[in-house]
Amino acid sequence: MRELPSLKNLRAFEAAAKTSSIRKAAEILFITPAAISKQIKSLELFLGCDLFTRHQWGLELTEKGEIYLYHVQRSLAELRKGTKNVMRTKERTIIKLRSYSTFSVNWLIPRIADFYASYPDIVIDIATTSRWIDFNVDGVDAAVRLGSGNWPGMQSFRLVDNVIAPVCSPHIAKLLSSIDDLRHYTLLHVQARPDDWDKWLSEFGPSDMDSYSGQKYESSILAYQAAIQSQGISMGQLDLITTELAKGNLVLPFDKTLDLGKYTYYLVRPESGQNKPELDIFCNWISSYN
Repeated sequence: MRELPSLKNLRAFEAAAKTSSIRKAAEILFITPAAISKQIKSLELFLGCDLFTRHQWGLELTEKGEIYLYHVQRSLAELRKGTKNVMRTKERTIIKLRSYSTFSVNWLIPRIADFYASYPDIVIDIATTSRWIDFNVDGVDAAVRLGSGNWPGMQSFRLVDNVIAPVCSPHIAKLLSSIDDLRHYTLLHVQARPDDWDKWLSEFGPSDMDSYSGQKYESSILAYQAAIQSQGISMGQLDLITTELAKGNLVLPFDKTLDLGKYTYYLVRPESGQNKPELDIFCNWISSYN
């Protein structure tokens, strides 16, 4: 014995219940009124009860018909939703992107919703890493990299300005009266940009200060968190910490900033070997922010 009635009979029942009319249900489903009547009768025989009371003016649901309609509508709605999602997923194009964790959290994620609003059928698969990507081995489409923007065989799109300056908690900032006071505090470094403190101190700081001493972290987001907790002073990339600066979690103790020019973040992709229009769309979108 079958456990479920046929789908066409359920759709006929739903349409007839919505319209209280055999004729209108037939118009909705683009079949004849006779076919609707036959399908409803077949469903009633399957269930062993009447779903409608027939009147000259149309159809009226019985008590069991009301109960069954509730379950049928919920089930068909879920079926339609699931079908749509599966078909949509099948049609979506996935762009595999590798990026730094701090850049992803502080810059990319807050903006990616705008991309999805315009291009809902393109999925950006974001994974974080600080190492250089081998596009021939890692199977990715694009990556966010920190550098001068000139990598052989790569097309690069500049993303942000890389303006750096020391940042710390408000508590430590109150204790700093001059740049020379930096020698009394722990400098917080990031492995992916180990020379930032040296570059800034070469421009503004004491010449006899060890610019490479202090605590080293795998990612900037860890160094910033340590700075927020007053564990030291980090070299901030101002475009990536706008939220923490606005909240007052981090502050600039000095009015000295250094623009590193071309040395900044880029979206990179191989110049050849890719034929993915959706990647072109993403590259144009992300580069429009700079």
